[in-house]
Amino acid sequence: MKFSGILVSLVLALSILSFPALTDEIHDAAKAGNLEKVKELIAENAALVNAKTERGITPLHNACASENAELVEFLLSKGADVNAQNDSLYTPLHFAAGSNRPEAVKLLLQNGAKIDAQSREGETPLHTAAFDGLLDVAKILVEKSADVHIRNAYGRTPFLLVARESGHVEMAKYLLEKGSDINALDKFGDGALELSSWRGFNDFVGMLLDKGAKIPENSRARVSLLNHSVERSLEKLFQALIKAGLDLKEVKKQYPQLILSAAAGGSTKIFDLLVKEGFDMNYVDAYGWTPLHNAAEFGRHEVIEYLLEKGAAIDARTKMGETAFNIAQVEKDNETADFLKKKSANTEAPKFPVLKGNYLGQKKPGKTPVPFAPGIATAHYGLHSIIAFSPDGKTAFWNIMMSQRKAGYGSSRMLGTSEINGKWSYPTAQIVERGDVPMFSHDGKRLYFISRKPIKDGSEEKENIWFAERTKTGWSEPQPFDPVVNSTSMHWQFSFDKKGTFYIGSGDGRIMVSQKKDGKYQNPVDFRELYKNDSVSGISPFISPDGNYLIFSKDDDLHIIFRKPDGTWTQAQNLGEDINSSAFELCPMVTHDGEYLFFLSTRDGESSPFWVAIKDKIMELRNQAL
Repeated sequence: MKFSGILVSLVLALSILSFPALTDEIHDAAKAGNLEKVKELIAENAALVNAKTERGITPLHNACASENAELVEFLLSKGADVNAQNDSLYTPLHFAAGSNRPEAVKLLLQNGAKIDAQSREGETPLHTAAFDGLLDVAKILVEKSADVHIRNAYGRTPFLLVARESGHVEMAKYLLEKGSDINALDKFGDGALELSSWRGFNDFVGMLLDKGAKIPENSRARVSLLNHSVERSLEKLFQALIKAGLDLKEVKKQYPQLILSAAAGGSTKIFDLLVKEGFDMNYVDAYGWTPLHNAAEFGRHEVIEYLLEKGAAIDARTKMGETAFNIAQVEKDNETADFLKKKSANTEAPKFPVLKGNYLGQKKPGKTPVPFAPGIATAHYGLHSIIAFSPDGKTAFWNIMMSQRKAGYGSSRMLGTSEINGKWSYPTAQIVERGDVPMFSHDGKRLYFISRKPIKDGSEEKENIWFAERTKTGWSEPQPFDPVVNSTSMHWQFSFDKKGTFYIGSGDGRIMVSQKKDGKYQNPVDFRELYKNDSVSGISPFISPDGNYLIFSKDDDLHIIFRKPDGTWTQAQNLGEDINSSAFELCPMVTHDGEYLFFLSTRDGESSPFWVAIKDKIMELRNQAL
């Protein structure tokens, strides 16, 4: 009896030790749709049927994303939890719907899947199908009584999500037939017409107008639609706005920069009409851009031809010293560069201004935020990250937002500049062009950033933290950071203190914390759970180097909390009206010496970098809180 007891204990111990390895195996097999391997593993250990990854994903989740409906059926027969939720509260039905697996969707519904289960961001399986315009899946869900009116955390119905994300006309028509409201607005006041025109979905916009979508009465909303119509060359929407009474002469008084959007859009019909209404074809914006620069950026040869025939200055330079020819080169558009060259454009390199001294030679701010390096560390479409300076102040990186030539999402580009022989260099794409939210290590030897590049072939496409190491000649090839830290969902900014603790915006309102213990990173945990502090939710966290204060964006304003002597944290405090505005403030970052706070704000329109002296303000708030 004693021997058999020891044997049982030994078997249990070995089973526990092997469980993590088996867990990895079953998830890999489920992802690959390998039914035989999954059967083999579950026969060996039945508990694996509901084994979860660090992100809370079960084998059924992964099987539902595979193409093997038999595997889904098998897992359900073995007791797989049909309504299991991962860390973001997505169920297997979300995975099946979002992966366009109609058979898996049917099986899950037959086995009791909750059809309107909502994720942390309020998205149902119908929302996930709507995101990519997956009509076959949507029909199955709606026929089984999925709610077409349900809204996600952004107040968007599945119909609004189609308008914003996929522009799938047939799916939109189907949802309208099933009762979706064509004039529904999200929590920001945007409707399908605004969202689809922003993305440039021409056919979708046309369908909305044909079906009687209302042109908003609000003049600001109309101007926004007008901007989308000219920037995306949506001639039908442009004409509808004029017919609805929008006065272009009045628009010109407030928004003379609309001519830039028209040049980017490329419709000579729209562009010519604006010029005839008094818009200046030689207009220069705050960054030194003219319509010719915008036309060159998007390869709009007909608009370029129009401008040059009307006498536009072919070699006008932006504040960064770029001509239209230089812009075409930056975009790697040889066809447009050659087109301009044949028109006798100056082909010299950009004449970047001479900038000397710390922080790109900019005048230091006081206690009121001011724009940082307008026209230099800014972009006419806004920034997607704040400027990150190295500890020695000699190198800086940031992300500019880019509009797309075709319909769909915009993108961003990571630029870098260094102080060489006392002068700052012309900012160029460095390390990886599509890296995002750069962050220097505290010793300046590494640059961390976020990328959606798959970590390995066939791996999930999600935002992960990567890094490159400084070398004698520049930077090393980027490599992914610790897999435990990267196991969490993330979006936008992250930060870390000198102990190596990471603070990561999850994208769904959580700030995740991954601590380093005995040289190993621990699974990321929601700050609110870890420290029992419900006041901490939001996006884009910044932790001080000593780990004693955290700044983050919450309800569109910057907030701060302080670590108490007992290790707990104070309640979140708003940084105040002297820092925040009525617009959006986000992506805070304090310089390595603790003197200045950089952050993004939309107070001037697009998301632009601001900076302010912050050391005294933080001390004042600390004294109040502690």
